[in-house]
Amino acid sequence: MGIEQRQSFINGGQVIDKFLHATESATLTVNQNVVVGTTGAVTDVTLTLPAVVDAVGRIFTISLETDGGKDIVIQDADDSVNWTDLTLDTQYDYAILFCDGRRWWVLASEVA
Repeated sequence: MGIEQRQSFINGGQVIDKFLHATESATLTVNQNVVVGTTGAVTDVTLTLPAVVDAVGRIFTISLETDGGKDIVIQDADDSVNWTDLTLDTQYDYAILFCDGRRWWVLASEVA
C-alpha cells in the first residue's frame, strides 16, 4: 500500500474518529470507541451509545479522566434489551461495553 492509498484510507474515515475527548454531551458514532471524559462544575455529560444494530461486534471503552464535579452518564439509544444507564462519578471510573447487535453488555467497569 503506497502513501497515497494510506492517506485515502485515513481520510475515508477509517482511522480518524476512534478517540473522543468528551467535554459535553454527545451521541457516539460506531467509530468513536475510545472515549475519555472531562466534566465541569455546571452540567453532567451524557453520552448516548450508537444504535445496537449499527454497533454489532464493537467494543467501547469510556472513562472519566478529570472529575470537575459533575458526572458522565452513559445511556443507550433506547434500543438495547435490559439496559440500565451507567454513571461515572469519580475520577478514573470506567466502563468497557460490547454490543452483540441486540444489546449492550458491560464487560468490565469500575464505578464508585
